[in-house]
Amino acid sequence: MKGRFYTAVVAQAAIGTTLTIYDVIAQKLEDIARMSPVYAEQELGLLGCMLTFAGNKKAVKAADLTYTFIRWVLRLTLERLFKSAKSAIQIASAVPA
Repeated sequence: MKGRFYTAVVAQAAIGTTLTIYDVIAQKLEDIARMSPVYAEQELGLLGCMLTFAGNKKAVKAADLTYTFIRWVLRLTLERLFKSAKSAIQIASAVPA
């Protein structure tokens, strides 16, 4: 167990302060999309669902599977998720116990 923790800490340190986990995810998703048309098609579906969740109706094309586009989709999705979570907390806080 200690070895895994150490590995995770070293990996995080290697990434540095300029990259976030979402940057790494976007890079890996771009790499995976290039590996196979099947993987690219699956990513298109995933990114399309994420855009729909975020409220964006942009059509996703295979040419869009770049780091920049994937990172943008992740950012939109996270912003929507954080906004929803904040609203839920505010609603829960307003309900008397």
